[in-house]
Amino acid sequence: MLDLFDSTRVCVSAPYYALDDLRVLAPGYAEALVPCQRPTGQQELSISAADAGRRLAVLGMCAAESLRASEASGEEVSSYYLARSLYAEYAPLSAWPEDAMTLVAEAGAGFHGCRRAFADARLTGEFSDDTYVSARVEYDVLPAAVFERMVPTQPIPARAPTPASVVGSRTSGPPSPALAGVSYDNCRVSAGMLITPELCAGHFDGRPVLPLTVAAAGLTALVDHVVDGMTGGYAQRWAPRAMSVRADRMAGAGEWAVLGGIGEFREHGIRFRGEVRVRGEVVSTLVLDVLVSDG
Repeated sequence: MLDLFDSTRVCVSAPYYALDDLRVLAPGYAEALVPCQRPTGQQELSISAADAGRRLAVLGMCAAESLRASEASGEEVSSYYLARSLYAEYAPLSAWPEDAMTLVAEAGAGFHGCRRAFADARLTGEFSDDTYVSARVEYDVLPAAVFERMVPTQPIPARAPTPASVVGSRTSGPPSPALAGVSYDNCRVSAGMLITPELCAGHFDGRPVLPLTVAAAGLTALVDHVVDGMTGGYAQRWAPRAMSVRADRMAGAGEWAVLGGIGEFREHGIRFRGEVRVRGEVVSTLVLDVLVSDG
């Protein structure tokens, strides 16, 4: 078993990085403990759809970097991993353990050439091998010099200093996106969101870029309005079945984002399709299938 992996090598830190007891058992394979944080809003699982994706995406980066580092020859060049797409499936609510506080994350990674990586990852029970979330994550892998030319540095606010160490961090993650002007009409919903440095915290420190899974969190917050509007209920609980999210381009702190989406009834629930736009261009897209609770 290799030593604990320093996740700062993949340019993430607390609070975006939030894994416990990270271990690289072999190059390309990593495990960690995931402390659960109950979702805000009307989601019913022990961990939100977007947050589960974030934890698995970070673990996949660590697994991929451990494989790259084991095969490196000569002077090592640091890289930035940009999650480009994530597809996740979630076990039915009835299969989840009650009041789960901690889950186990596993990830196995590989490369499509030198500039594309992938990871297959899952969340299981702490005391069982039942799979609650399974995911495939695809990454672009950019040399530090290339990424740093693409994304300018920005001052880090004094109130949010960069942590000296992230190993063993139990911080819960970036704050929930604050949506403004939420409007719902006939299965369609829209809102605005300011991309703040806090939403980007721990994700490429000093070069704040909106993380894919934080964009997904903003879009999933709109699902509450779609579910209530389409079912005629109030504060209806729902659980994710499958989520597909993709990043088309980067957006930085200080940008104003417009979020929009539409719901449609499916045989087994509701499908929500959403997108985030900045300056009129699509930054990220999401497709989320959900089941609405009977009660």
